[in-house]
Amino acid sequence: MFMGAATVVVGFAAPLAAQQQASVRLDYERKEGATACPDAAVVASSVAERLGYEPFDAAAHDTVKVTVLGKDRGLRARIEMLGADGKAKAERVLSSRRSDCADLAPTMALAIAIAIDPFRANAPPSSSVTPPRPAPPNTTAPPPRDEPPVPVPSIVVVAPPTPNPPPPEAAPPRPPITGRAALGVVGGIGSAPVRNLGVTVRVGARRAELSIDVEGRADLPASVPLQVGDVSTSLLVASLVPCVHWRMFAGCGLVTGGALRAAGHGLVDSRQVTDPYFAVGARLTAEIRMTGRLYLVAHADGSAPLITTELQVGGQELWTTPPLSFLGGVDLAVSFP
Repeated sequence: MFMGAATVVVGFAAPLAAQQQASVRLDYERKEGATACPDAAVVASSVAERLGYEPFDAAAHDTVKVTVLGKDRGLRARIEMLGADGKAKAERVLSSRRSDCADLAPTMALAIAIAIDPFRANAPPSSSVTPPRPAPPNTTAPPPRDEPPVPVPSIVVVAPPTPNPPPPEAAPPRPPITGRAALGVVGGIGSAPVRNLGVTVRVGARRAELSIDVEGRADLPASVPLQVGDVSTSLLVASLVPCVHWRMFAGCGLVTGGALRAAGHGLVDSRQVTDPYFAVGARLTAEIRMTGRLYLVAHADGSAPLITTELQVGGQELWTTPPLSFLGGVDLAVSFP
């Protein structure tokens, strides 16, 4: 009687279990670096063996989506349970430091089984339920042995790495400062009783579109002949010349200070007089590069004297500094280093 009762129980247990079996669709993808992992058929077979039934059905409402990909060191598997609306119900991420998928594959199969049917996932894998056989007559059945528990692989859930912030952009280097030196000749109108010539020496520095120079100028004596003798004048000045450059052209300011020297020659009462000279003005320049560091500079100046000087001979006015004077010149310049 006992054996008949056992047979009846087993016969009803299988249909009852079949009514509780879960059914899902499997969406399995191996990306770059994960070709060593098993394909979808092998994974589906491993999950079915662990659950004891076939859980995958292409017509099921829910979907188990599995994505396996390689990373810098090892592999990573992402398992998502999606509803009929495509929204994720649960998610689990597994990782392995090995690239051969030997330890990730069984762990991944267990995690998929737990996601589908957690009540059966931890049971030992079996393909069918076999009823117990009756013991032969006059024999004593051996006592049941305690089976060792099936080891359950550990599941490691790894959060996606936080992206490192991009390094701060390096500030662009500042343009270098270059030195400048020039030697030139000039010719002027208004700074002497007659047209005059002179020489200039200039040194300075430039960075990008800005420059500043200090220029020294010495005019050759300009003589005015008289009935008896003559009178000559000359300038010895220094100028501060700040400039703004645009391509080959530049606009500059002029602040000039120095001395105006006048001398009589062959007169009854010949004298030499030196007066201060101050002026402000502007300059336009054009630079023509000849070689890598050598270039030619042409400039035109306009200045307004701040001190009026009057030149008299025998009580009669010979010349007075005009309100404006003009100068033109050509320099041979070099930049360094």
